Parts: sequence; C-alpha cells; structure tokens
Amino acid sequence: MRAILNKTRISPIKARVIAQVIRGKMVQESLDVLALMPKKAAKIFYKVLKSAAYNAKNNFGQDLKSLCVSSVQVNEGGVYKRGVPRSRGRVNPIRKPTSNIRIELVAKTPIKKTTPQATPKIIKKSTKKDINS
Repeated sequence: MRAILNKTRISPIKARVIAQVIRGKMVQESLDVLALMPKKAAKIFYKVLKSAAYNAKNNFGQDLKSLCVSSVQVNEGGVYKRGVPRSRGRVNPIRKPTSNIRIELVAKTPIKKTTPQATPKIIKKSTKKDINS
C-alpha cells in the first residue's frame, strides 16, 4: 500500500524535514498535521499521503483508521539546469533540484493486553528408584 510521486519541484533537503514529522504516525493524525503546516512540502506530502490512504482503501479494502505510515522515502530526482547571464558574456548556473517521494502504509491492528501467565511447574522425571520406594 503505497503512493509514489516522481520529479516534484522541491529540494530533497526541504522535503526530508516534513518526511521526518509524519514517519511512524497514524494516517489521520499525519493528515491533520500536514494540513496546518505552512510549508510547500507539507501540501505535496498531504496529497501523496491521501493518495496512498485511498489506494489502501480502494485496492486492498483497508480501514483508514487502522493505517499507519511505515516508511517515507525522499530521494533526489533530476536537476533542471538553467543559467543567468552575467557580464562579459558569462553565465552563472542555476540548479533546480527535484525529488522523488515514496510513502508506504501498513495496517496496524490494536494490541491486545494479555494477562501474565503463571510460571510452568517443573516436572521431575521419575526413575526406577522413585517407583520402588
């Protein structure tokens, strides 16, 4: 259960800050946090996370309340190379980095509390001496 966004126009360094915030949280909690963040990367992650959640619901029949963000990967995409003219016919390069974002979800089941079990009794093997006496 995942969603992938390739070649989005944001620096991977800036996107990794937001990825760290949502990693390991429940989907609904992550969507609420992302909706209120004033960062460009937050809007991008909101759309990708929502897509992953609805992929899980539609394709795998999962309940949205039980989904958890298991991994968020932000890798470098291609780099758009531009230039700014300078004096004497020179050009200063401008690099416009892109990111590849991948979000994977996992369904968490609630953990049942178990009662502590009694320690098992040690059973001594009987020998011929024990039987005869």
